[in-house]
Amino acid sequence: MTTTKIFILIILTSLYQSFGQSVYAIIKEKHCEEIIPFAEVLLLKNAITVDKATSDMDGKLIFKNVNPGDYKISTKYVGCFPDTTFIHISPKTDQNLKIEMSCNFIKCYDIALDSNTVDFSSNQLTPIEFISYLKINSSSNVDTKSSIENKILTITGHAKQTWITLKDISFLITIINSNEKSKCVWTDYASVRHEYSISTIGGQAMNLIDSYRHNEVYPYFLNECSTTDEQRIKEIKKWWAKLDK
Repeated sequence: MTTTKIFILIILTSLYQSFGQSVYAIIKEKHCEEIIPFAEVLLLKNAITVDKATSDMDGKLIFKNVNPGDYKISTKYVGCFPDTTFIHISPKTDQNLKIEMSCNFIKCYDIALDSNTVDFSSNQLTPIEFISYLKINSSSNVDTKSSIENKILTITGHAKQTWITLKDISFLITIINSNEKSKCVWTDYASVRHEYSISTIGGQAMNLIDSYRHNEVYPYFLNECSTTDEQRIKEIKKWWAKLDK
């Protein structure tokens, strides 16, 4: 091989190593599979930080231009146990990772579908638990009249002014795009009840967020069968981005 060819080969190898591979990751809670936004993630090699990133509102992040080799990924988030993941980056191969963390503020609940009333004068549910309470069994037929009672949650009284916290909002903001079926929320003092319609977890999460951001005591409505709404989602995300957290 001529000197010129060797020189070109060295340059190409150097350029390839300088660009490296990409590492794509999504951060989720270990037990409930809920995404975790705004987690602090470090990419380390030989105990030295190579790069750092923060997961976005969808729990996703990317490290670019990572050279082949062995790395450690360290993840931190308030209320979660620190997590460490070891990876090997191969030449010409991007990495796709799911990083799991155990978080003490996210709980998994299997709520009985016949529990259709919540009394906020004695309510012990957190906002996150309340969202789980609103979930509908995916096998349920929303068009069956006999099952409509199982698609409605009646609320008695009001929550305390401080019921929803900023920590709750940091979780609720991650599910506002959810189209998962939800019970409608009706208050017991509503004089007129609208016809039942489908609601979503994303829509109900936005109701809780709006209660916090507008300083309203929940529930601040009579009947609500909210669904995911792109304009409303944009407004909430814009508010969250500007919030001094």
